[in-house]
Amino acid sequence: MRVLAYVLMVVLTPWLMIGGWVLLLISTPHGFASIADASPLPLTLSSFGGGFGMAGAITLGSIAAWWRVAGRPSRARRRARILSWTLSGAGSALVLVGGVLLGSAWWAIAIAALLPLALVAAAEPLGELVRRRADRLRSDADEYVPVARGEVRRVVTITTIAFVAALLAMLVLALVLRFALGDDGGLDPIEVAALPVLVAAIAWILASIRISRRARDITGGDLERARRIGRVVVQGKQEPLDDGDRAAAARTALMLTTTIPLNLVGISLLYTGLLLTQVSNIVGGGGFDVRVHVGLVCLLGAVWIALIVISLRQLRRVRAYERDHGDEASGTAVSTT
Repeated sequence: MRVLAYVLMVVLTPWLMIGGWVLLLISTPHGFASIADASPLPLTLSSFGGGFGMAGAITLGSIAAWWRVAGRPSRARRRARILSWTLSGAGSALVLVGGVLLGSAWWAIAIAALLPLALVAAAEPLGELVRRRADRLRSDADEYVPVARGEVRRVVTITTIAFVAALLAMLVLALVLRFALGDDGGLDPIEVAALPVLVAAIAWILASIRISRRARDITGGDLERARRIGRVVVQGKQEPLDDGDRAAAARTALMLTTTIPLNLVGISLLYTGLLLTQVSNIVGGGGFDVRVHVGLVCLLGAVWIALIVISLRQLRRVRAYERDHGDEASGTAVSTT
């Protein structure tokens, strides 16, 4: 249930934002015909606005669906809300400015600009509803079990199947387009590779959710407790932990030695697919102005490198904690605080 709801949220939210962006375009004086002559600035602003709006709703909805945060005046909950509403507010502002510069109809601008705010407003209650329903289906007596190699092989197998299936589909599509349109049609090799890599990224992330959920369950889904333990295990800070938290911290370290590399592979696949998409637009001349795509390549590359560096640093600290405190994992991971 939780995985299905997450997939629907990740899939439907972008399509709703794309729908708002299309409204801006079709409501201009000349409709889609004016896109070719339009300045890249309003198109870029409205596109980034849609991206920020998506990020805000998905971030808050994911946190609410994954962690127990409702009804708790915690710092973590306030931070999640501030981040998500800031992203959605920035997205609405960018969409508004982009729509005005495009000359879109006022009603289309209003719908597209309010959509990110409406999505983020609905994200937390819907995410909380999903989490409560999922928690009722799982046993409170779930015991800690280390990650087996077979589970990692399962993730690799599912991802490989998804990649091969998507690649075969893209090859068939490329052949059909080449046959129908001749030498001027079809898809270039970069376009053919981009979608299968993105499909593989999504498959990897979804297949890894089962393992990530077990890491979450070590702290009972308590976001505040997870952050406290994370500061000790991942950030290397010295904070007092009771016996239950020390056992949970040791188990968390054991799980993170697997989940951090898994997440890093998923992120790398995702950013590789996104970069291939932008490179395809640069080489093929599609999409927006080439300067926009070059800028996106630089931005995506910088973020990807930063995420790799952060993940490797966290992995080093987690492994150090696991070496020093791994024997405490056999205790009872029930906090007394």
